[in-house]
Parts: sequence; C-alpha cells; structure tokens
Amino acid sequence: MQSPLHFPPKSIRLWAIFCLVFAAAVVSCRKPCEDVGPANIDFLFKLYWQLTSKAPNDTILLSPVGILSNLVTISLGAQPQTQRQILETLQFNLTKLSHDQILRGFWCIQTALNAPGTLPHTKIGSALFTSPSALPPQTFTDRAAYTFGSKIVNMDFLDALKAENEINEYVKDLVFGRIKDASPKLNSHTSSVLVSTSFIEGLWDFPFDASQTAEMDFFVNDRKVIKVPFMYQKGQFLTYRDETVACTLVHKTTKEASGVYFILPDEGKMKQVEEAMSGNLLLRWYDVNVMSNEELYIPKFSLSTIYELEETLPDLGIKDLFTQQADLSGLSKQSGVSISRVQHKATLEMKEDGLIAAEFTSTMVSSGPVRPPPVPSTLSPPVHPEASKTTPHAPIRFNRPFLMGVFHQRSYTTLFWGKVINPALHGAPQGKA
Repeated sequence: MQSPLHFPPKSIRLWAIFCLVFAAAVVSCRKPCEDVGPANIDFLFKLYWQLTSKAPNDTILLSPVGILSNLVTISLGAQPQTQRQILETLQFNLTKLSHDQILRGFWCIQTALNAPGTLPHTKIGSALFTSPSALPPQTFTDRAAYTFGSKIVNMDFLDALKAENEINEYVKDLVFGRIKDASPKLNSHTSSVLVSTSFIEGLWDFPFDASQTAEMDFFVNDRKVIKVPFMYQKGQFLTYRDETVACTLVHKTTKEASGVYFILPDEGKMKQVEEAMSGNLLLRWYDVNVMSNEELYIPKFSLSTIYELEETLPDLGIKDLFTQQADLSGLSKQSGVSISRVQHKATLEMKEDGLIAAEFTSTMVSSGPVRPPPVPSTLSPPVHPEASKTTPHAPIRFNRPFLMGVFHQRSYTTLFWGKVINPALHGAPQGKA
C-alpha cells in the first residue's frame, strides 16, 4: 500500500537529525501522554454509550482524540466556569490535573502523531478559520499553535460557499482525500470555525492473503443475513475469551506495535458487552499477553459516519457552551458568541494489507440566535462488571455485529472506536483507495 506520508528528504543527513529530534521529543513526552490517556478512554465510552442508547441498531464510528482535541482547544478561549464545564465533561479530573498539564498531554499526542518517518503513518491537524472582526487574542493563538499546531486563517463568511470550499480543501489535504465536503453549512452569523483532523494508515505486521478473501454470510440480526467478503488468516494471535463480559477479543497488530482490537460479543450479548466497556476493562485486557494458534475470519469493509454533537454534548454535561451563558471572550473579540454546531465525520477502511481511517471535527462559533437550554438526559450510565479471562480455541468468525478500537501505542491514544452492524451498508470512502 503506497503511503501518502512519504516525504523524501533533500538531505539524508538533515533528515536523520530531524527524525532523531522528533524521536527524542516523543520519548520525553510519554508521561504527559499517559496523563490524558484515561480521559480519552473514559470520554469515549461516555459518548459512545449515549449514542448507542439512542440508536442501538446503528453502526458507530468515532475518533475520540479528534473530538477531545477540538473541545480542549475551545477550552483555551473559555473563561473559568465554561472551561471547567468543558474539561470535566471530557472526563479530566481537575483535582489531579491542571489545565496546563492537560495541554502538555495534548502537545505530547500531537508530537507523537506528527512524528516523521514512523509507523503507523499518522497525522493530526488543527486550524481556526475566523473573520477579521472575530480574531482571537494573541494568547489563544500562541497556546493553540504550540499545543495543537493550530493555524489561524482569515475567512470572509459573508461568502459562505467560498468559505465552505476553502475549509473543504484544507481538510481534504490533511486527510489525503479520505473526507470530502467536510465543512458544515455556514451562514451570516458564523464568526469562526475550529477544525480538527486525524489520519492513520496502518500496515498489518502479518497481512491477510488477498487470494483467500471470499464471500461468507454475515448475520446482521435474527432476520437478515448478507454476503460480505471475509479476510482469512491462520496463525498466532493475541486472543482473550472473557466469560463474564461474554465476548472474545482479538488483537491484530500493525507495524510499530499499534493495532486494532476486534471484540466479538456472544450471540445476543451486544448490549451486555457495550454496558461493560470501560477504561478499566480495557486496561485489564491490555495486561493479557497470551498468544494462541487461531483461525481468524474478519470482514473486509468500509465505514463512514457523521454526527451533530451539539445534540449530544449537553446531555453529557457541556451545557453553557451552546447558550448565551457561554463565556468565550478568550476565543473571539466579538461579545455574546456561543457554539452553534459541533460536527464529527469519520471514515475507516479495513482491508488485507491494513487499515486507513480519517476524521474531521468542526466547531462553529456564532454571534446569532442560540440554542435553548438543553433538557437533562434521563439516561443513566451503565454498570461495569469485572472481567474474567480464558483463551478461545474454536475458529473466530466475526460474522455478526462486533466492536473495534484502533489504538496508537506511542501516544497512549484511542484513535478510532466503532461498532460494525452491517459491513456492507456503507460504500467505500472517498479519496485514496
């Protein structure tokens, strides 16, 4: 698979020095990455559970690092009450982590994901498109640039179509064409748009043999069976059988020890597994390093999703941000602005030689009419049972709805999380095949 992140150096010597500097930075930042890792996972499952509770039969694909990076950037321009509400909803324990420590953690993630010459190929980006009358203070510009690599781009939102096209082109370049038409619909009330992007192209340590890919039955539910291409491999895998949670887990590694966790609930046990998912459960699974000989069948598929998170984030606790109670005076020169829209798009392709995934998160800052105060959610968080582990011995067929997580080891980051209900439902992603 041709890598879109290959930049041939003009000077091998300078390139080597450049890579060594980045490698040193990645090693030195490991602790800050670990500091924000638990919030990454805890927020993921809080958001995931909220979405799946409202639509239990829908495919889900999220990039928690993209959403978190975007909202933590917004927190740079929020005053204390609004800032605290954002960070606590994102599951940061502010009695243990200061705002500066959280920012150092995201600087670490940005450094690790943008390090050149490493595998898997990853890239993260950020930009604030803003009208001249709404330029942020220099303190915001400096901190966003240092922590997230954010750029400030002047934008005329009176020409909404032109502004949308410019944002689309910016995003398309950062994610190598995997997401097109990314921009939300802009209007005369738009004062700025913060965009965040993430991209990963990972090659399996041991790729599937494409000649053995064949159509098989996939059981979407009790009434629907479809034909989809299944990849097959026989060999040694990290596999865990969890009787308490009622699922089987397979860790398929990519080069440089990152990889994908495929989680197969027992028949009829998807809800039980979803309610059991937590950061602590994942950590217990990570601690198991049992290799076993298995036959593995995994669908070859593509997923694409889009979410309007302004409908969901208030239920999780970010309430003021979408009302006139928001204090974003550190983000915009304009007074009385609030967040009118938070949109998240993600796409993932799983194939024989590896995976490619990309995400785009946009937060629209507006000076016009605001949303009414949110109605508190009546949903309650699930209870997480303890896990027990044994090793599976039968062939492992992911031929019914399953969960999956894409993890990046160097940054201690969950890049993508998904639930695959129907692997044939979504067409191939746009851009590079």
